[in-house]
Amino acid sequence: MKRPVIILLAALAMGGCHAKKVRTLEAEVAALQQANQACVVEVDVLKEELVRVERKNRELAAYYESLLEEFEPQMEEGAVELVLYPDRSVLALADEIHFATGSARLSASGREAVQDLAALILRHPDRRFQVEGHTDPRPISGSYAANWDLGAQRAVNVVKALIEAGVPETQLSAATYAATSPVADNDSPDGMARNRRIAVALQTTLEETAAHTALLEAAREHRVARVIGERDGRTARR
Repeated sequence: MKRPVIILLAALAMGGCHAKKVRTLEAEVAALQQANQACVVEVDVLKEELVRVERKNRELAAYYESLLEEFEPQMEEGAVELVLYPDRSVLALADEIHFATGSARLSASGREAVQDLAALILRHPDRRFQVEGHTDPRPISGSYAANWDLGAQRAVNVVKALIEAGVPETQLSAATYAATSPVADNDSPDGMARNRRIAVALQTTLEETAAHTALLEAAREHRVARVIGERDGRTARR
């Protein structure tokens, strides 16, 4: 009688081990299913982000194309030059038309060009534009301590003229590059004349970059940044 009892106990023990393995496998399957669902959700989010970025790229491409079409006559005449930098694209206005050498005062022809520029900006009220002042590397004497001051004053004077022409000041900013960002060599008078210029840069928004969403999320998580103009979880275009 002892043998059947031993067999029965062994069978019960084996059954308990089997049930434990089954529960372990079921838990592993549940964990894998949960991880898989998380991956599916992440893929869906990435697909949505890809669609958003592609749409923004198409919108920017169409916008730049429309800008080129608007300024094509001036570019063909040589009054305006499109300059592409690694970090921005600008419309450069020839300095010899708008300023005397070493001066920040707009000439009559310069004021006419500003009127045309104001009309362009007013057609794009949802965009910001930065006016850049550039100089050649020759030392400055007289009213300005350095080329940085001359470039800054030229940019500020153009901004003021744009505001007088009706452009809201919230669409504008001014910057000086002095002689640090030439478009031609400075070994000839013609090259220096090209480098003495005012340029107008279209300012793209962070919202139009793929990294902006990640930046917003990181800022909220660490609470290390002030988010301005946010609507419905997104940063409003200013």
